[in-house]
Amino acid sequence: MLFLLLKPVSGLCNMNCSYCFYRDEISQRSSGSSGIMSEKTLKNILKRALDYSPDALLLGFQGGEPLLRGLPFYERLIELEEKRGEKGRRVQHSLQTNGLLLDEAWCRFFKRHHFLIGLSLDGVRESHDRYRRELSGAPSYQRILERLRLLQRWSVDFNLLTVIHEDSAARITEIYQSYRSLNCLYQQYIPCLDPPAASRRGCGSYLSPESYGRMLIELFQLWYDDFKKGDPPHIRIFENYLSLLLGAPPEACDMLGHCSLQYTVEADGSVYPCDFYCTDPYCLGNLNRDSFPDLNRRFRDTDFVQRSLPIPEECRRCSFYPLCRNGCYRQRCIEGGDPRPRNRYCRSFRIFFEACLPQLIELSELLIAQSEGMHKIP
Repeated sequence: MLFLLLKPVSGLCNMNCSYCFYRDEISQRSSGSSGIMSEKTLKNILKRALDYSPDALLLGFQGGEPLLRGLPFYERLIELEEKRGEKGRRVQHSLQTNGLLLDEAWCRFFKRHHFLIGLSLDGVRESHDRYRRELSGAPSYQRILERLRLLQRWSVDFNLLTVIHEDSAARITEIYQSYRSLNCLYQQYIPCLDPPAASRRGCGSYLSPESYGRMLIELFQLWYDDFKKGDPPHIRIFENYLSLLLGAPPEACDMLGHCSLQYTVEADGSVYPCDFYCTDPYCLGNLNRDSFPDLNRRFRDTDFVQRSLPIPEECRRCSFYPLCRNGCYRQRCIEGGDPRPRNRYCRSFRIFFEACLPQLIELSELLIAQSEGMHKIP
């Protein structure tokens, strides 16, 4: 499957989240924002992707806020796919939104065309409104909650994306219980990504390793208890750990142990290898003029993957490395002159695995036993 992450409005957004990493990223580009994606660029992207992809194509839309491109843009996308004879056959769609623009028309469209929606929600009112403010400075929690219920009324498939900072980490039990009461069973939790300068300094301002480690333990114990009852929500990080314990590859790229080509496509058609590296030195080309083989050839000429491969000595000695794998390269910090940077949340993972690895192993063995039992059914 070919996956493209499209940014149809570049970094344009109708919110002013304090921790927005992409706003910082755009400020480092010589051209700044890439503007608004034109229909011509959309056509070129779709044609090249469908010609290149041997089987399925997954188009993910992010921003900024991708709904700012307007519903007609996405309706046109579906028309172009149907003209190619791809209706319901090869192309899947996902979209990450802050939710402010969601209405009946959007939900009708998403339901009809089977979009998977990611809704950004940082837990409960206090933790969400701490950093996720509207452009006016007004809090956004109540409005997002109303949009969440709208998605549910339309039976749109969606999951929650929760950024973990000090405020949300401190309220994780309350957040978990809130999501259960809202019947939101698909959840993703990611540690707050500090600006690049903070990573280079080896420190960050939004979340300490100790707070993140304690949060992982607290969240896991809640999830573990529900798992044993046969009623756990889907929490991406824990399900990926179980996959690794079962010998399966993780679906989360930050658990691979190295970087890979992710095809992040800006509004002007420019292509970058990763959402976290959409700056001038990493630009691979432009889908208005370059083919995927062209992009792949240029990518192979970079050290993007190679630089993520060296394993720090401390990691080599760590029994948790097969699960941690030093995390995302963007979260690795150069310390003491070691050219093999270690993840700034290394301490978090140690805290978590020291407390919870036996229970993770127990759950993996339970899954194996259940699978073997199913195979024995005549």
